[in-house]
Amino acid sequence: MINDKIYCIALRVCLLLVFLWVPCGAMAEELTLVPSVDVTGGYDDNVFFTRTDQEADYLASVRPGFILDYDSELFNIRSRGYVDVLRYLHNSSLDREDYYAFFDGGVNLTERWNLRGNFSFINDTTLDTQ
Repeated sequence: MINDKIYCIALRVCLLLVFLWVPCGAMAEELTLVPSVDVTGGYDDNVFFTRTDQEADYLASVRPGFILDYDSELFNIRSRGYVDVLRYLHNSSLDREDYYAFFDGGVNLTERWNLRGNFSFINDTTLDTQ
């Protein structure tokens, strides 16, 4: 019974020393997350861009977003996205939300071979952003 306990303790110590002695690969990683919020307000004296029937209104815009970067020896990912929320004071029919998302990523298959791809999504139908 005592020999079994000594044998188990000696085996655990040997395994611990082997794990501490054998070098393992270290991964260098960098993760960056930058959140942002833009708040603007303004006055538009001709909302509908007409010559004869000019209508004025106040506009408020809120744009929450983020930027995410992840770099390692094997993967790299860069993404950003934001939502543009526009609200008018009197003309609520002109209120809208625009969505933007961008994603770039890659994987290093070997030292010379890598695979890259990107994806983007834009939900914006206004003419002033074209």
